[in-house]
Amino acid sequence: INLSGMELTSLTDAKPTLNLNGTLSAGGYYLIERTDDNTISDIIANLTASFGSGTGVGLSNNGEVLAIRYGSTTIDQTPAVGACTNWCGGSSANFYTMERFDPLASGTSSANWGSWAEFLPSGRNADNLLINGTPGRRNSINYLISPNSTLASNRTLTSASSPYLVKNAITITIGTKTAEILSAGD
Repeated sequence: INLSGMELTSLTDAKPTLNLNGTLSAGGYYLIERTDDNTISDIIANLTASFGSGTGVGLSNNGEVLAIRYGSTTIDQTPAVGACTNWCGGSSANFYTMERFDPLASGTSSANWGSWAEFLPSGRNADNLLINGTPGRRNSINYLISPNSTLASNRTLTSASSPYLVKNAITITIGTKTAEILSAGD
């Protein structure tokens, strides 16, 4: 995908609005680092950009609607502010990243977002400590059969999206039948 003409922008307050560049390969990821390329010390960012200057720069801890746009067309976006408490995943207390469960489902659905699943850390920070997330890689919660402990609708598991992981016990409720799958540790 040629990213020329695309931007990542906050529909909440237009800070940041970043012009994307380069190309994105099929199944690839695009990493943006704020200010410099040192936040993640062992992965090279696709884009390093300022998120503005002065008071109130960066992303709000209270949540924002971020969108990828091509001209006036919104390609995808995060859920509306207020759809979740602050952001629909992540944690500033322990620096967990916000991750998307199903990349093919709508980004506007708050149920499609969550926090790093505490496995598959990827990258090291400026202090050489593992990052509580998966920057530049497949999101950890995307490996899960369900983002929470209940699977209440049909889900087709494909070899193209494998492997799948069961982190905790999952209750599968479809129609009138209920089954429980236990994780390897149970």
